[in-house]
Amino acid sequence: MAAQLPLSRLFASLQPGDMMNIAADEQANKPGILIGQKGGREVQDENITISKEIERKTNAYQMDAEVCVVFEQFEKLQDICNMIVEKLDSSVCISSPHFYHTSENMEKLRRQVCLNAVSNARRKAQDVCRLVGQSLGKAIIIREEEMKEWEDQADCVSSSIQHKIKSATIHAASKVSATFEIKGKERNKKNC
Repeated sequence: MAAQLPLSRLFASLQPGDMMNIAADEQANKPGILIGQKGGREVQDENITISKEIERKTNAYQMDAEVCVVFEQFEKLQDICNMIVEKLDSSVCISSPHFYHTSENMEKLRRQVCLNAVSNARRKAQDVCRLVGQSLGKAIIIREEEMKEWEDQADCVSSSIQHKIKSATIHAASKVSATFEIKGKERNKKNC
């Protein structure tokens, strides 16, 4: 079972004119508002970090801003990147995303894989009971024997997004031992 796509980081550098465009377009004067409003509920304020640097150049001030955003869905990252490039054109520089897994997501993956393994064991036990004319009872013992996690190994040194996603995808497998109670076939008897 493969994990969901990992979290991604987006870095965008904005130029002074861009800051004015964002403020005018979004009725606010912070660059993160563009991402926050477009991103909806998927991009919360705590997932946006903004670093600003103001520098005096001859008779004007130049402000550079770096916006770092954490996404949980790769599609949302792509939508926002496309929107930023459309609005800000060549004045924006968007870095490649950095993929990683949070410890909470890894724990969620491990739990789900173990639950799937137990469900598969129960289904197999039901099939065997049906084959021999019995019915399956409750679980007596369930024990996780082994949990394995692995990442795809990089075949080549490609820097494409698809390759980065594949390299960052975590696979997990769980081996469980389960003992179930076996009940005799219940027959419909009428009371005399």
